[in-house]
Amino acid sequence: MKLITELKRIFVRQHGEDDCGLACLAMVLNYAGEVDASRQIMTEMSSAEGLGLNELRNIAGDYGLKSRAVEMEVDYLRTLKHPCIIHTEPEDGAGHYQVFYGMQSGRFVLADPANQVYTVDEAVLMRSWKSRAALYFEELPKNLAGFKRSNWSIFFSLVSVPLPLLIVMALLTGVSAVFGISLSWFFQKTNVNSAMLNPSTVAVLIILLAFIGIFKAVLNFARQRTLMIFNVKCNEELLTRYLGAIFRGAGSNAVAPRVKDSLTDLQKVQNAASVFIATFVGDGAMIILMLAITMAYLPAAGLVILTGIVVIGYLNHRRVPFFHYQMQETNRMSGNLETAIKRDLGRFDQLHHAGILDQCVSRHQQRASVMRNAAASFAIRSLKFLLLTDLLGMGMVITVIILAILFYLSGTIYFETVVLCSLLTFLITNLLARICSAIEIIDSGADAAVQLLRVLQ
Repeated sequence: MKLITELKRIFVRQHGEDDCGLACLAMVLNYAGEVDASRQIMTEMSSAEGLGLNELRNIAGDYGLKSRAVEMEVDYLRTLKHPCIIHTEPEDGAGHYQVFYGMQSGRFVLADPANQVYTVDEAVLMRSWKSRAALYFEELPKNLAGFKRSNWSIFFSLVSVPLPLLIVMALLTGVSAVFGISLSWFFQKTNVNSAMLNPSTVAVLIILLAFIGIFKAVLNFARQRTLMIFNVKCNEELLTRYLGAIFRGAGSNAVAPRVKDSLTDLQKVQNAASVFIATFVGDGAMIILMLAITMAYLPAAGLVILTGIVVIGYLNHRRVPFFHYQMQETNRMSGNLETAIKRDLGRFDQLHHAGILDQCVSRHQQRASVMRNAAASFAIRSLKFLLLTDLLGMGMVITVIILAILFYLSGTIYFETVVLCSLLTFLITNLLARICSAIEIIDSGADAAVQLLRVLQ
């Protein structure tokens, strides 16, 4: 994962349909430490037209990179220790350039300028790399000295989250959840029977429930209100910086940005900041609190939960790059299909007179079929991961229950501790699913922050 994390820092996104080659070349220049040259390439991307490998070779030579346009076998590609640009042919569209960086865990590490850095197995790569065409660089030393900051560091540099806000959100979430847990614990400990259910007791219970419900609702309202105020302020700050950059020339030395892409990046950064505060901080604080309580009552159960958190977190960390790429690839296919349909509708009369309307419809249906298959494959893999995390969570709960019962039978703990540890473990597994989803959104926002920063600089 370290390789992918590094490569995300030098990733360059294409701006139009025809500048994928220049975007790939800009990434290669970033890899070699030629940051100024990469920025110069990026300023030319907005006016670029589709380029062949020989044209890319000539441009690379202008920036001091020795390269050759070659036909390469996959076995040789697998042995390369430095990047090369390959010419692919996606199933749903025309030719497309991507950067190959190397191998990781038996998979090919690629950077698609239309999406992001990702890994793919050989079978999938060979379906798109039919031409075997590549731009091979003869001497390309790795120099990432100018890209030491992580994407998450860049994200937090763009979004100022006040420490008091983090504390308030954690407290509001924690207190709200503690009320719910306390209510369950109260009824478990009280052992209310029919003899106790006289009118006065019932009235007290109703008043208690009403008080807890109202207080919990007020806390939730305060939490959402605080989050809304932060979202408005965050959007205002980011948009002010962005407008200042593009209208006062601060971003002229970086990318000649498409406004739509930059505003999308801005929205992703804002969403990530909101999710970080609402879920990562709030639910994270709750997990830490409940884990601490479990550790205090039954350390063995706490260690089981901690191990489960580490395993699920690691699996989710490995999944995030694939998740982002597949999601963006599906969106790209949908956008290409929409563009193709609009283009053919604009020349409807010509197609009708030429008698090729049926062929056009068939071609669009084929593209739609490819998109549906890709979306279905992505959905299935996502469901498999959710199933795996659910099974791991269930395993955590069952293991803790068994441990707690064994300790109870040995006389080490009370039965109430068995119930408490089981309840807390179940709640933690539910919160973990939300944390995993939050990490996906925050990581996407961190990737967007890298692209946005290039406009703001």
